[in-house]
Amino acid sequence: MLFMSGIKCLYILNGLKVYNIPQPKDWVFKPISELAKKNVLMVNLYYKTINRKPSELCGMNFDRVNLNEDGGYILTKEIANLKVRNFIEFGFYTAEELSKREDPWSIPDAPIIPSKEEIDAIKKYLKEHYPVLYKDSAQIILREIQEKERIHHRNINLIKKAIKIRNSVKK
Repeated sequence: MLFMSGIKCLYILNGLKVYNIPQPKDWVFKPISELAKKNVLMVNLYYKTINRKPSELCGMNFDRVNLNEDGGYILTKEIANLKVRNFIEFGFYTAEELSKREDPWSIPDAPIIPSKEEIDAIKKYLKEHYPVLYKDSAQIILREIQEKERIHHRNINLIKKAIKIRNSVKK
């Protein structure tokens, strides 16, 4: 038996229709003409495989992307930098360190949380096409959402704490 990992990418349009997207080549995602200029929820599914077949869902990631005039998506360096902005701005600092910075503080970007309809569409798609991945999908979706919300609250609290520290120093 050969154990490996796999990634599957889905687009969800309006919380209803699910599109299976082939893996990108050089960060260029294959266009789907009917999705031209649409905003979709991109879902990356991370799973284990046995003999090249999905065997266990390990995680998920959610993102909202705007597709181009061909219905494609290109992950550029600029877009990638925006997607890790919260981590760069808040992941390496304590409140004390932030309070000493002179440059203006950023407000943390809100996490991408799928709607109930989008969650239902993910689960329905997995149940129909990948039942082995479906069995743990509800818990993994919940875990991923809770983790994103936890990190977001941590970042907000970090800024609040830094403001209190800065204000106490000014007095």
